[in-house]
Amino acid sequence: MSDVKLLRSNNFDFIRMVAAFIVLFSHQYALMGFKEPSILGVHSWGGLSILIFFSISGFLVSQSFDLDSNVRRFLFKRFLRIWPAFSVVILITAFVLGPIVTNLTMGDYFLHENFKNYLKNLYFSTRDVLPLEFSGNPLQSSLNGSLWTIPLEVKCYFLLAFIGVLGAFRNKYIIPVLLIIFVMAYFLIEPNFGYFIENSKLSVKNYYLFQFSVFFMAGACFYKLKIHESPRCSLVLLIGGWIFGGLAILFLKPILALLFIVPVTVLVLGNLNTKIINKAGRYGDISYGVYIYAFPVQQVFIWLWKDVVPWWLLLFLIVVTTTIFAFLSWHLIEKRALKLKKFV
Repeated sequence: MSDVKLLRSNNFDFIRMVAAFIVLFSHQYALMGFKEPSILGVHSWGGLSILIFFSISGFLVSQSFDLDSNVRRFLFKRFLRIWPAFSVVILITAFVLGPIVTNLTMGDYFLHENFKNYLKNLYFSTRDVLPLEFSGNPLQSSLNGSLWTIPLEVKCYFLLAFIGVLGAFRNKYIIPVLLIIFVMAYFLIEPNFGYFIENSKLSVKNYYLFQFSVFFMAGACFYKLKIHESPRCSLVLLIGGWIFGGLAILFLKPILALLFIVPVTVLVLGNLNTKIINKAGRYGDISYGVYIYAFPVQQVFIWLWKDVVPWWLLLFLIVVTTTIFAFLSWHLIEKRALKLKKFV
């Protein structure tokens, strides 16, 4: 997620908002007990949206670091964008939603080990389980299954800061070289590519950290090479990405196809200035709020009404409620937190 804006109007707010709602729609399948729709058999719709988020983040956050390469200020700005809203959703779910849903007494609930572990989310040690049960829901104990990607994005921020500390960010060719290294290293542990290292000690989260970092670095590379400043280069890269992506699909390498297609498509389209679409964030940048509030809203509504109202009405109520929470999050928390940037 990024508060960074290009120096001209663009389509990034709209793309991130659409991606956030796609995550909601994808999760709706799983939370209702169905298999999530997939893209090329390697990612759900929601997973594709995560790749979009990391591609955009790599681009915009690199711009932010380029404009002010002070590492302390950079990390503090990233903290202000991520942690305030993140902490509020954790506290609301732990201290408001949890006590309502749990079958335990208040004393047992607040002393439960899962409650203590859940609060570790406040320092990005992701835990998704509270001592409660959405009885009747397919995922009865899962409270916010979207939060696990946030610490991975934070690690990407630290990666960029580390590159900056070494002075490597000043050279526009270092990022492309690092991207190539990341891609080569990633495909050594990518089971869908055929070179998976057996008995790898990588956890699932570290595996996805590796994958998401590739897309983050692709966004950073797009920025450092200033591809967005040349319509001709953007068009050539877009066509080339789809050609090589198509070839990857033909040779049954779907994750490689996504790497060729997703970052370049998202970043070329995002840098356009399309009327109406470029006004998507006019009343608030709600994509982050949609992302962090959708899952608990979905769990509650499914728990209460999945057998009472039609699926389409349930989904509509979830979208409306999530959007309200997202607007409140932006105007009451996120926007105000970002004003603190002036103090660093």
